[in-house]
Amino acid sequence: MNEEKNIICDKYFPKILKLLSTDEYVTSKRIAKELQISEKTARVKVNQLSQILEENGAIMKSKKGVGYILEIVEEEKYNTFFRDFTNRIFKYDLELILILLWENDYIKIEDIVDILYMSRNTITKELKQIEQELESYSLRLDRKPNYGIYISGDEFRKRMLLLDINKKKRNHNISKYLDVISAVMSEIFEKNSILVSNICFENLSLYLAISI
Repeated sequence: MNEEKNIICDKYFPKILKLLSTDEYVTSKRIAKELQISEKTARVKVNQLSQILEENGAIMKSKKGVGYILEIVEEEKYNTFFRDFTNRIFKYDLELILILLWENDYIKIEDIVDILYMSRNTITKELKQIEQELESYSLRLDRKPNYGIYISGDEFRKRMLLLDINKKKRNHNISKYLDVISAVMSEIFEKNSILVSNICFENLSLYLAISI
């Protein structure tokens, strides 16, 4: 059961589908280069994805020495699959971040494996991408031997990331609203001689942003 779920939640699949979204053949070498994996792994991923596609309105054709090409047999069925599929991948990515954010201490990768039913290798690769996401919030992923991993940084930044995740689930992002809201609040508070602490001001800005 875990193995099946790991395959379905493989984040490489949407990237492979994107590469195959043209009307041209794509080689395993190109797939490997784009995904930064070996050609052998690329062929394994393509074969796994091919089995899933056969049940969801599309087939993966291959030609020796030429590569792979995607043929959509049932367009409506495939479009429904692709939408649900990419949403599922996105969901697991967010869940991994949430698990790390809610932990007040280090958590071992083995424990995350048990929670998400994802392979250790998949989680390790996801963490590399998550680290890039954390940098944009001035947060970092700390690793401690025998203890695990932990998101460290300013608590306000963590709250902002949590609220952004909540917005992303609804296909929004609060970042574009926050600066405007903060500017408007500052003007209102100054005109009415309202004094609040920085933390209170930041929290109120965030809550207003997420309510939009």
